[in-house]
Amino acid sequence: VSGSSDRTLRLWDAENGRSIGRPLAGHRGRISQVTFSPDGMLIVSGSSDRTLMLWDAENGRSIGQPLAGHRGRISQVTFSPDGKRIVSGSWDGTLRLWDAENGRSIGQPLAGHRGRISQVTFSPDGMLIVSGSWDGTLRLWDAENGKSIGQPLAGHRSSISHIFFSPDNSQVISGSRDGVVRFWPITPKVLCKKLTRNMSKTEWKKWVSPEIGYVIQCPDLPVPENNRSSTAQIQK
Repeated sequence: VSGSSDRTLRLWDAENGRSIGRPLAGHRGRISQVTFSPDGMLIVSGSSDRTLMLWDAENGRSIGQPLAGHRGRISQVTFSPDGKRIVSGSWDGTLRLWDAENGRSIGQPLAGHRGRISQVTFSPDGMLIVSGSWDGTLRLWDAENGKSIGQPLAGHRSSISHIFFSPDNSQVISGSRDGVVRFWPITPKVLCKKLTRNMSKTEWKKWVSPEIGYVIQCPDLPVPENNRSSTAQIQK
């Protein structure tokens, strides 16, 4: 499937390269993003008209009304691994969660970035979302409630161009227009339930990296004061 500045999408036969059916028309602006659902049954598109649209991948028909809510052009759209949710990013600096079955917005906009959203993706287990922005930072979000997790992941000197989760959900890899690739360790929620506190800043520099800004690993747990180094305790 492809999207164009002519405001339409087209389906193509991957075997012979022929166009399938008529153009998918409905957007009032150029198509900026388009992707299939994991099961291949749906297509979601994002446009400069500030809306998303859902399409039936078999017959090319639009499903329901346009998904409206963003105040800027759509820059990113992607399905959750189970295909039940969609997350979109916009030039308005926010993300939005949508129910892929009925097209309804879920909760309030995910706000926190200070620039346009350039990248967004779900973790392989669908529990987390990571976004990248023109502000040069990444942010982690709880995919269930849309709440921000920890502080922005800062370190790049230019806008974020690529972000990926590792298959085991333990790391995020980011690429930036500053020409640098960075690795960010992600503390799994399961581990947070077993810990009694976060790492201190001293421990972070020693065990993670002195070049990566400190990140609160478990928002619901205390942060050691005065950068004192001590061994993390595990609940028995």
